Amino acid sequence: MRTVFVLDTSYLCELYRVPDRHRPELSEQIKERIRQHETSQFYVPLACLYELCDHIGDVVDGGRRREIALKVVAHVETSAADKGPWLIVPVVDVKAKLPQLLRDFSADPLLLQMGLTDSTIVSEAHRLKQKYSVSLDYRVHIWTTDTTLKAHEPDPEPDALL
Repeated sequence: MRTVFVLDTSYLCELYRVPDRHRPELSEQIKERIRQHETSQFYVPLACLYELCDHIGDVVDGGRRREIALKVVAHVETSAADKGPWLIVPVVDVKAKLPQLLRDFSADPLLLQMGLTDSTIVSEAHRLKQKYSVSLDYRVHIWTTDTTLKAHEPDPEPDALL
């Protein structure tokens, strides 16, 4: 069975060990889980990168802030060149996608329980589920520490790490 993961900002903060946004024991567990799923596809919504960089911008220690920012830049550059570690989405015309996302955000009472970034994550996870629905071998999970967001993933994950 193939698994697709949509990474939330909370997991990215753990991966980059953003001060005041990560728990050391959880960071190690998440890194190990990613190693265990190295053949899986990892999607990162652009909105999560914006949020991550906002959190990095709040890091008080300038040296640490720069160190984390440079790691993010390196990963984004390699991802943008289709060399991993992630697939950054949307990879389509934002002008075409954003109005629909905002309409969905404002019309769906379930999504109104969360912000636009989380709504984007849910939308992307369901888009991927539909994309891969032709194959019964695919599962789509949202990796997050947010239980509300996790509840909206297309395929419930039996061993979730929150």
